[in-house]
Amino acid sequence: MKAGQVRAAVWGGLLATFVAVVAGTWFPSLGLPRVNLATLNGNILAPEGSSVSFAWTMGLLQLFAGGVVVALLYALYIQAILPGPGWARGMIWGGVLCLVSGLTLFPLIYGGGVFGSGWDSVYPLSLVAWHLLWGTVLGIAYHTPREN
Repeated sequence: MKAGQVRAAVWGGLLATFVAVVAGTWFPSLGLPRVNLATLNGNILAPEGSSVSFAWTMGLLQLFAGGVVVALLYALYIQAILPGPGWARGMIWGGVLCLVSGLTLFPLIYGGGVFGSGWDSVYPLSLVAWHLLWGTVLGIAYHTPREN
């Protein structure tokens, strides 16, 4: 992978994570539960007794770092083997990540049940929308033409 491709994947991951974080904050205006992964991660990462803002900041940094890592995995290994245009490949990758996080992180780490269904019966819809949006933005931002 060339340096320009790495740079594009990193920026794509940062952009996709930013858009998804902002959208997750706005979900209540659409009648969906808020997706606040920064707070969830921060509550796990920050030492006990830390301020709420410190915990949120720690969680947000971890969320962006994770977004870059999975964007690099997408760029290095995944996007070339998926069908369709860039946005669709990104959306597929976002769906895969949603399945992984919804079936593992949410019930086992966050304690929210499968796909967060223990918190709100509609939370799984928010979680899926968050990840599909993240993937779509990544697929648009990091797009390599298919070779025929």
